[in-house]
Amino acid sequence: MQASAFVVSAFFSTTAPDGTAHTIDPDYTAGLLGFQGFTENCMDGVSDRDFLFEIVCACAQTGLHLASFAEDCIVYATEEFALVQLDDAIATGSSIMPHKKNADVFELIRARCGSLIGSVVAMFSILKGLPGAYNRDLQETKSIVFESIQTLHDNLCLISRVIPKLSLKKNVWVTEPALCCATNLMDHIISERIRFREAYHTVGACARQANGDVTVFVRLCAERFDMDEESVRMLLTPGHAVQAKCSKNSTGPRQVKLALLRARRKMKHNKQQITKFKNNSKKRL
Repeated sequence: MQASAFVVSAFFSTTAPDGTAHTIDPDYTAGLLGFQGFTENCMDGVSDRDFLFEIVCACAQTGLHLASFAEDCIVYATEEFALVQLDDAIATGSSIMPHKKNADVFELIRARCGSLIGSVVAMFSILKGLPGAYNRDLQETKSIVFESIQTLHDNLCLISRVIPKLSLKKNVWVTEPALCCATNLMDHIISERIRFREAYHTVGACARQANGDVTVFVRLCAERFDMDEESVRMLLTPGHAVQAKCSKNSTGPRQVKLALLRARRKMKHNKQQITKFKNNSKKRL
């Protein structure tokens, strides 16, 4: 939708190198077709492809977000994380490991982002150094735009189909203390009116002394901050660390629910805008 905002001007009364000797009204024609006006310079009008470049860039940018999401799903489905379960409908088996599920769909979505980025580079390469007015080089930009739109369309269709096939797994490690949640412990200590600098250095010293041993780390922190070990263990669990996040736009459950509500409202608004745009386009045609 942001890219479509660049398609606002038409190049009526324009030929390949210059204007026309005939008396016409380009404003009237632009109004009939729904454009906001026409380009002020004919040589720039026939050579300008910024609107196509914006479309290709928008496709690549959206592809980057899809690739990032796909990578998250691939990582979270591994045995190391075991956060996501892949349905058999969206996974394939390994050629040698009978127990393994391959996240092929997500890997393909991730890979296709490369072609979208390549399209941006291709547009740059074609448009660089072109002289004013029309050049046949510009003909090659059409296929790039069509391919970018098609690739993004395919990826969006895939994402919409595979997301319902994902399921979250309950993990024991969510309730087990972990050193990666030391920040959550430090946040609690700060809330007890201990200065950040003191809490930071003390927790860091305990971590270095524990040398990766969670049990030792729990004991040291309990001694340094006069806390019982069970409270320290609870503060070090990933589940508690997530629940503790309460700032706006944070990863806490309540804030995530609010973010989802805002996203659904925005999607509803965007759908209405797209429907309106389509209806206006049909009327103009």
